[in-house]
Amino acid sequence: MVTLRNEMYEILQHSDKEWHLKLNPDHYIYRAHFPGHPVTPGICITQIIGELMGMMSGEKLDLYKVINIKFVGVIEPDNTPLIKVAISDLQNVDDKIKVKGMICSDDTANSVLTKYSLEFIRLNKN
Repeated sequence: MVTLRNEMYEILQHSDKEWHLKLNPDHYIYRAHFPGHPVTPGICITQIIGELMGMMSGEKLDLYKVINIKFVGVIEPDNTPLIKVAISDLQNVDDKIKVKGMICSDDTANSVLTKYSLEFIRLNKN
């Protein structure tokens, strides 16, 4: 399983349900998406959330269902290199983890960039 942690982003700090991340604008994904105007792809956003949920639960997770995802703003590593991933609701249901939350720019404006509601399936314990 490919991970983006420590390559595309690094965790600067975290608490129970909040992570402050720094994006790496030199990551190869940004050279392709899009050259000269890098934007974080939606699939990478869901992967980052999944990795954070996996760290939190101590389990390997895979995206099972996108219940809802709304890209309110663009996550650009050059203009918004610091982001905050926050969880507003977390439910453990059988072999799945349902999570709702938002990603904001991690500055004084704290503007919402993405709202998400995702479901991950547990693959196995780490």
